[in-house]
Amino acid sequence: MNGANSTEYKHKLEDLLNLRRSAWHSYLRAARTERFSWRRAPKPFHHQLKAFLNDMTWVFIYLEHRFGRRHRFQDYGHDPSRGIYPLVPRLPVNGDLHGEDEIRVSLAGDWGTGTSESNRVANHIREFDPHYTIHLGDIYFVGGSDEVEENCLGNPQGKNIHAVTWPKGSHGSFALNGNHEMYANGHAYFDHLLPRLGMRLGPGMEAIGQRASYFALKNRYWVIVSLDTGYNSVGLPILERIPYLKKVPYVGGNCSLPPAIIRWLREDVRPHLEGRSVIILTHHQYYSAFEDSFPEAGRQLREFISRPVLWFWGHEHRLAIYGLCQAKGGIPAYGRCLGHGGMPVTIRAKPRCKPEQSPLVVYDDREYRNISGTPVGYNGYVNLIFTGPLLRIEYRDIRERDNLLMTETWEARGEELVGRDIRIQTSEKDFRQYHPDLHCAIKTTPQFELERVSV
Repeated sequence: MNGANSTEYKHKLEDLLNLRRSAWHSYLRAARTERFSWRRAPKPFHHQLKAFLNDMTWVFIYLEHRFGRRHRFQDYGHDPSRGIYPLVPRLPVNGDLHGEDEIRVSLAGDWGTGTSESNRVANHIREFDPHYTIHLGDIYFVGGSDEVEENCLGNPQGKNIHAVTWPKGSHGSFALNGNHEMYANGHAYFDHLLPRLGMRLGPGMEAIGQRASYFALKNRYWVIVSLDTGYNSVGLPILERIPYLKKVPYVGGNCSLPPAIIRWLREDVRPHLEGRSVIILTHHQYYSAFEDSFPEAGRQLREFISRPVLWFWGHEHRLAIYGLCQAKGGIPAYGRCLGHGGMPVTIRAKPRCKPEQSPLVVYDDREYRNISGTPVGYNGYVNLIFTGPLLRIEYRDIRERDNLLMTETWEARGEELVGRDIRIQTSEKDFRQYHPDLHCAIKTTPQFELERVSV
C-alpha cells in the first residue's frame, strides 16, 4: 500500500472506533480522518493542531447541514407500483406470486464505511447470488455525496482510493435511511443513492431507481415491510444532545414514521398484510438489552398489525437475537439486531438485565481484532432463503471459511408466524447464549414487555 500507484480503502476500522451518535462528532471525525489520517507519517501534535485550526471548513459544513433544510420526504406519488414489489424467484413476474422455488435475500446494517471489512461483507453477499439485497442504513461519517459514491457506489472521489460497491441483487437492491444519512439532511441519500437502486423489470436490465425510503416485497406467503425511521431520527441542533430536553417532542429525534408512510400503510399495504406472515425492516432498534430503545414506530404499526412479526434492524453495532418482546402500545416482535455490517463491532458490553428477565437470547461477543487496547467483534451479514412458506435464516461473518454462526427456520401459516428450529452452528464460546432456553428466540412464550425488562 506504500507504492506510488497503490490504492487503499477510504477508511480503516481505527478511523471509526468510538464514534459517538452525534452529528457534531461525526463531522469532527470525518474532518480529523481526512487531515490526520493514521495511514500517514506521524507529525508532532502542535503541527497537527495548527493545521486543524487553520482549516475549520468542516464547522461551516456542519452548521450548513444541521441548520439547513432537510430533503423533501419522497413518496410514491402516482407510481402505479405504490412501492409494493414482487418477492419472486424469477423475472418478469407475469402476475405469478405462488412459486415455490428458492428466493434469496441478503441483509446488512451499518455497512457503508468504505473499509476492507465492508468490502468482504459485500463479496460474501455476491457469492450468495441473492435475488434481492437490502442495506438497513447508515453511511459514514455523515452520509454526504462523496461518502455515498465511495462507500456504496464504487466511485472513488480521489486518487488511490479503493471504493466499495453495495452488492446488487439480480431482481432488486434497496437501502433504508439511517441517522447518518440525515446528518447531511438526506440530500445524498435521496439524490445520489436511491436513483441507482430499486427493482429490475427483467433479467439483466438496469434498476429503475428506488423511488422512496420505504417499500414492501410480497409473495403468496410473506410480506417484507421496510420503513424509514431515519428521517425523524435527528432533532434540533445542540438541544437534541441534552438528556432531558431530547425527550421533548420535536426537540430530540424519536425515529417515528413520517405521515406519508402511515398513509401508505393505511391505503396501500394493509390489504397485503392479510393472509401473510410479516417481516419488518428498519434502521433503528425497536428495543434493546444494551442501549436506548426507539419504540415509537412499533406503536404506530399497532394500527395495522397486532400479531407477532420478525423485525430486523441495525443502528447498534452488534449482532443480537431476541425473543418475543413488545413495547407498551406497540406490536409483538422477534427482534434481530444486524448493525455489524461495517462499523467496529461493540463487544464486552454487559446486557442490562438478568437472563431470565430479558428478551435477549444470543449475542456475538467474539473478538476479531484489538485496536489500541479496544477489542472489536466480527463484521457480518444475514441471508434469508424463502422456499414457499418456509424461511431459513443464516447468520454469517466475514471469515472465508466456517463463517456460519447460527440458523433459524420459520414457517408462514397464513398470518401465523411459526418458529420451527434454531441452532447455533459455531462452537466458539464467545458466541454467547444468554437466555437459558435457546428456543425462547422463536417461541410465542414467554413474551417480554419493554418497560418490565427496562431495555
